[in-house]
Parts: sequence; structure tokens; C-alpha cells
Amino acid sequence: MKWAIVGKPNVNHVYKEMVEVVDQLKKRKQSVVLEQRFAELLNVPGKPLSELDADVIITVGGDGTILMALEHTDRPILAVNAGGVGFLSEVEPKYIGSALDRVLKKDFTLEERPRLSSWLDKERLPDAANEITVQTAKIAKLIKYQVRIDGEVMDTLRGDGVIVATATGSTGYNLSVGGPILHPAVQGMVISPIAPFRLAARPVVIPFDSLVTVTLVQGATERTDKIARAVVDGQHGYAVNAGSQVTIKPSKRKARFIRFDGGFYERVRTKLTR
Repeated sequence: MKWAIVGKPNVNHVYKEMVEVVDQLKKRKQSVVLEQRFAELLNVPGKPLSELDADVIITVGGDGTILMALEHTDRPILAVNAGGVGFLSEVEPKYIGSALDRVLKKDFTLEERPRLSSWLDKERLPDAANEITVQTAKIAKLIKYQVRIDGEVMDTLRGDGVIVATATGSTGYNLSVGGPILHPAVQGMVISPIAPFRLAARPVVIPFDSLVTVTLVQGATERTDKIARAVVDGQHGYAVNAGSQVTIKPSKRKARFIRFDGGFYERVRTKLTR
């Protein structure tokens, strides 16, 4: 098999775990391609993240590293947790050897999760595995926005913004603002207001095949451009002006994860309650 390794090698403990992964793969006489930044530190050839071609992508880090890799690949991801909570991760570093053996024996499950595609007016944005937010660009300054579902007005609110999340993203930013956790098998999106200036405003779960539009009615101030931002998976931000519209719908691309024995509820119990 051919394996690619992705991480943030400028972080000391992550670098050490990435080196350990390389050593474990070499012991098993596997073909390995390294992301450019990591390769440079080892003085070996590498490839940019966007050009990695492998049967399996191994990410070493936290959920942010996984999302970074997902932007550039549809290949299965084996996620090694070298971050904080690591909710999406599957393997702790000390078990990487046994995890590699199980993949080589095809003793795993391939889990597919949906993603979201989005546009800012006519500009195509990257696909999101977790969420797309429209949020104020100014701390403590409210924005006014309108949410439509399949053309029907759901609500018009003032607040810090709104999150449109997949089931995967429901355990991320959405959870921190009081949104519900969705099981990955639930074909739905959750729309969660961020600090809405109305007690009755609550998160809403909608069918995953819905077309969602978020229109910025008014920014943080009437006289300032770039008063809000559209943010994709916490990785990329785009300026949103009054009158602009963010359109969100299901993507044809999937996020693919290698899974072993633990189920979703065990993951919630062990990673979100500790």
C-alpha cells in the first residue's frame, strides 16, 4: 500500500509522532509519501498537500489537521490523535503499530460522511466537512442576517452570526454554542444561531438535502465594509458585505474515515465528557 503523512511538523510533539509513524511504516516495508513541510525537515523529497496521492492519508494532530487534509483529498483518512480532544481521531499514538497492521489486514470499517458545498454570491468556496459560519468580523458587534431554507424564510436575527453544520460538525463549534449532537447516520444539517439577541432563537435540524441561504442584511456598522465573514471549517475566511448571500447545499464529495472497534456513543462518552 501507499501511505501519505500529514501534520504540523513545526509543533514539536507532533513532529515526534510523525517520525514514529514513518518508522512504523518502514518496518512494514510500506511505500510512504510525505507532505512537503515534513519532508523538508527530514531532508527527503515530498509533495504539497494538494498533490498527495496515496491509498490512505495518515493525519497526525487534532481535528484541525484532519479538516486541513480533507480540503485536498477524498482518500480514506487514518487519524492519529496528537492534539487536544481529537474527536474525529481514531488512534492514540501508542497504538499506531497495531492500527497499521489492522489496515493492512483490511480489518477495519470505512465510514463515509457527507460534506457541504457553498458559495459567497457567485464565488465558490471550499467544501466543508464540519461547518460553514457567517459571523461578525468585529468583536461584540452584532450583525443582522436572514436564513432561508429551500427559498422559505426561516428567521431573521441579530447576533454574532449563524452556524450551518453537518452531523460531523455537530460536535464542534455547533456544540459549543448549545447546538445538538447529530449521530453520523442522521441525514441532516443543524442551523445554530451564535449568541442571538432573542431568547426564542434556538438551533434547528433540517433535512440534509436542503438548500440554505444566509443573507447579510446589516453589518456591524452601517459605514464599514467587510463587517462579517464566512468561515469554512475554521480554515478559511471570506469577507461578507451587507446584501451578500452565502448559499449552502450538499456536496458530491465525501469525507472517508478508517474506523476500528469503538462506536459513536463511546466516542462521545470518552472524548466529550472528560
